[in-house]
Amino acid sequence: MAGIMGTSLIAYANTVPFNVTIPNDTISPRAYKDDDEQRFYVTGVSFDDPVAILSCFSVGITDPNVSSYEAQIWQAYPSSSASYQTYAMAGDYFYMLTYSTTGNNFNVWGRYTP
Repeated sequence: MAGIMGTSLIAYANTVPFNVTIPNDTISPRAYKDDDEQRFYVTGVSFDDPVAILSCFSVGITDPNVSSYEAQIWQAYPSSSASYQTYAMAGDYFYMLTYSTTGNNFNVWGRYTP
């Protein structure tokens, strides 16, 4: 008796770890965008300032004009996402740019998915 085997491929965007320190080290490693979803995701795993808010943007490396709206994370709400302002193409590299207006000299590490 012959059997039929089926497989399905599910594509997930590339997720990279980040470790940023405000105000001096504010950029994540680059990440390859391998899907067409028009949102980026960020999750903070460790915050050394419990009340400081980290503002995050996803920015294209090939075309820096491709960027997202702002996503904010902090210890009480460590995960967020935001949509892209213009079309973010699969196959391009992106990085996460961060800043904060609520704290200074603090560190956050976590994961970023363009």
